[in-house]
Amino acid sequence: MPIKYTSIDRIFAKIYRDLPVEDISESDVIEWCGEALEQVGAIEIYEEAVAHIHVKNHQCEMPDRLHNIIQIGFNNRKFDDEECPFSPQAMSSESGVDSGSCSLGSGACDIAEYSPFFDFKILYFDWKQYSGKTYSPVRLATNIMFSDLVCDNEMEQPYSSHEYNIVANGKTLRFSFQEGFIALAYTRQPVDPETGYPLIPDDVSTVTAITKYVTMKLMEREFYSNRDGSVQKLQKAESDWQWYCGQASNYHRMPKSIDDYQNLLDQRSYIIPNNNRYFSFFGNLSKPENRAMFNTNKIG
Repeated sequence: MPIKYTSIDRIFAKIYRDLPVEDISESDVIEWCGEALEQVGAIEIYEEAVAHIHVKNHQCEMPDRLHNIIQIGFNNRKFDDEECPFSPQAMSSESGVDSGSCSLGSGACDIAEYSPFFDFKILYFDWKQYSGKTYSPVRLATNIMFSDLVCDNEMEQPYSSHEYNIVANGKTLRFSFQEGFIALAYTRQPVDPETGYPLIPDDVSTVTAITKYVTMKLMEREFYSNRDGSVQKLQKAESDWQWYCGQASNYHRMPKSIDDYQNLLDQRSYIIPNNNRYFSFFGNLSKPENRAMFNTNKIG
């Protein structure tokens, strides 16, 4: 179920309403909000995105605001130096992409520079067909020498599948192939387009948990300033934060709708695990297993 987000102003309003404070540092609250979301630890509070990037000389930069890599797909098609794989000419015939989606035209392009602006209006069915025929997964390298040793060309690769690793202080991806195009699925922190501040999940559990974390940080300041009664206040604030942090984390992990429950049921009802899910980019995870010979739901 999609998560609704709200502005960080709601946190400021709740702090001024619940706490006896008159002035508080805006930058401190924003940083504490980010820390609280990290402590909640629910991956569901982040939004999913896909960046289409041009790999050059075995490397490419990661997209902005990347929090976690979900999976990487390598575009198996061959392109000329002057051809853009995401141009209307290259994609409209196969993927159902609107011809106006790629603003780069049919010339050469560096997708890394435009990845934050790529929001393709692709129907799920069309993208599933396009990705299944065109993309193959790029595996995370386990070779301990991979960070420094890469092949000069595809013919010298010791394995049939492509691999990647993270280098340069976690900001750069290094691949086993020298050049090509990838689709990088990842999670990122949603931000307010007007202010650039992080957006907050619009549910009472998360909002309360963040407020309790900010309260705890304020009480820590009083504690380290040796103010009277600060010990009891800090203990109360820490207890409240731990309670609501767990509540928010559990809330986001629980199914919210009938579809969520049915998807969870179908994913758990496989007798023989489907080992090819990784190579199909985990499509149709909620598709039930076909048990024609042992149909326990058959009536009569």
